[in-house]
This record gives sequence, C-alpha cells and structure tokens, in this order.
Amino acid sequence: MARYQITIADVDANYCEHFVNYVVANENNRIKAESITDAGYLGEFLNSSKKTDILLLHRDMYSQEMDFSNAKTVIVLSSDNASDNNFTYSVINKYQAANKLIDEILKIYLREHPNSRLEGEKNGNCKYIALYSPIAKSGKTVCALSLASALANQGNRVLYMSLEPFPSVGEYFHLEAKNYMSELIYYVKDKKQVIGAKIVEKADHFRNENLYIIAPFENTKELEPITAADWEFLALQLRKNSLFEYIIVDLPSTYGKLVLDQMRLADKIIFIESAEKYDQSKRDAFMKMLGMESNGDEIKTKLVRVMNQYDRNIRYAAPSGSASIPYAMTLTAENEGLRAVDDVGQMGRTLVGLVR
Repeated sequence: MARYQITIADVDANYCEHFVNYVVANENNRIKAESITDAGYLGEFLNSSKKTDILLLHRDMYSQEMDFSNAKTVIVLSSDNASDNNFTYSVINKYQAANKLIDEILKIYLREHPNSRLEGEKNGNCKYIALYSPIAKSGKTVCALSLASALANQGNRVLYMSLEPFPSVGEYFHLEAKNYMSELIYYVKDKKQVIGAKIVEKADHFRNENLYIIAPFENTKELEPITAADWEFLALQLRKNSLFEYIIVDLPSTYGKLVLDQMRLADKIIFIESAEKYDQSKRDAFMKMLGMESNGDEIKTKLVRVMNQYDRNIRYAAPSGSASIPYAMTLTAENEGLRAVDDVGQMGRTLVGLVR
C-alpha cells in the first residue's frame, strides 16, 4: 500500500512520540511516520541512501550546511506562529491540532509535488452511496449487500452500514464483531478522530478482506439523539482519510429526518422500486413529500432509480430512465444457513455500473 513517508526530527522526544502515535491511530492508511530525536542520528540519516517524502525539522536542529537531497520536501517546525526569513523552506507552527498540522504538511508537499498524490486521493477519495426504498420487501438490502460485495470483489475497500430499525444483514453474513453502531456513534459524539481506524480494526471483514461490515445498532432508540451535524462529522472522517473507496448505507423505508440527513450526504441514492401497481403509489407519495423539502430538488438529482425483481410480463412497466434487474431465483437459495447475494451476476453488475 502506497503511503506518504514523513520523518520528523525534533529534540522533543515526547512531541515526536505523540506525532507518530497520532499518525498510526488516525492516518496509518496514507502516512508512514518515523522520528529522530538526536542530532547525530539526523546527520547519519541525511548522509545515508534512505529516502523520505517529507522531512519535518525543528528549527533548533536546522543548519544551512545540511544536505537535504534525500527528502523531497523539507518543512521547518517552529514553536510559534512567527515567520522566519532565515529559512529557505516552509515554516509551520508545531503546536496546533494534529489533524490541522497533517493537513498543512500535506498541502505544502502536494503544492511542491502536485503529481505525487496517492492513487486513492487521485480518485476523489470515497463515494458515499445510500440505498432507499419506501416500499417494504423491495429487495433493498439484498441490492445494498450485492453492490457492496461486487465492489469489494473488484478490489475496492467498501464499508457497509445498516441504519434499518430491524436490519437483516445477519441473514446474509455471519457477524462476529461486537462493536455495534452505538460504539461508533460514541466516537462521533465525542468528536474523536479515530473513527476510521476503529472500523478497520474491529469490523467484520469479507470478500478478500475488502468488505467491512459494522454490526447494526443494538437498540434503534440510540439513533434518536444523533444530529445532522453528527452524521456529517462521521461522513467527513470516513471520506478524508481515504480508508474506503465506497461507503454503502442501507436506509430504513420510513420517511423522516434520518433518511433526509443521509440523502443530503450521499453522492448517489439508489432508489429501489417495484413494478407492482400499488407500490408505484408509494413511490409517487415519496416524490411528492420530497418536493416539499427545502433541498428536495437537489436530492432528486442524486436519485438513480432501479426496478428490482422486474418481470417483463407484468402489466406495469418500469418507468422511463430506470435500470431494471430481472428476478433472480438464486437469491432464494441458502448456503450454510445464509441467504445469497448476487455479487457476480446481473444484479451486482447492474448496480456497480450505476455507481461508477
């Protein structure tokens, strides 16, 4: 896995230790950090053939006679905000919030080396995909899991989260982890920036270790105190660290604040429909209610309509512009007590094509 290599050289051993520990806990997917706290070791490092992308050098260890040819970018660490014209390199304040410090370091590096961005960052980090249907038993969950599995089989790192009051993910995958969504929300409420690392550490892994499934809430009442700002913070933390290429969110079929909050955050919304006549009235009612929301028109632009279990012989045809997925008998099969997902068949291929 490609990562930015950062070497920090500072006589303050505690500071170096805290910096490296923060990187390991929060940025390990994209940054590898090491520290040097002795001037002698710094000299050996600079005279060696070892390379680093970024050398963070405290001003007290800096010397104009030093050869920095084995570092792509040199950044001088200062103990205050004062600029210093004595340095030919960028100078930043070492005493600031760790996440802001990392952002500033990478901003300087990428300004000097714009073509050195990591592959995951080149692709725009991750896509946040929500699946929704106002229709009960529409096959929304099997579509969500088939999509997540198909993407994971293609080598993407995928996180699946179910926000349903009565989730059925356990019918498709054996979940062993005990870190329910409630634990994740604890970190969100506390505004802790270790969310991504915690998911990678504890979530159940499937599909060649690329599919991460976090166990649903133990009690749906835990959803009630979660604000739109909380969901936005969670999405931001998952997106910015490039831990996943895709986040798949399985929404409840009810209409309300939770669903609207997630739709606002989503890049795309897979809207699962049924070809039954009476189910179409539910779809129309949803569209009407959405039209009364202040940002309903914006949400509508994200909707990708999918007709699931579509039967070409049924009288009521799929609406123009929607994708259709024929009924798949294999989805009724069971293996070792688990229901099947279609991650290699037409359902998986169709859904993947819609989110690319």
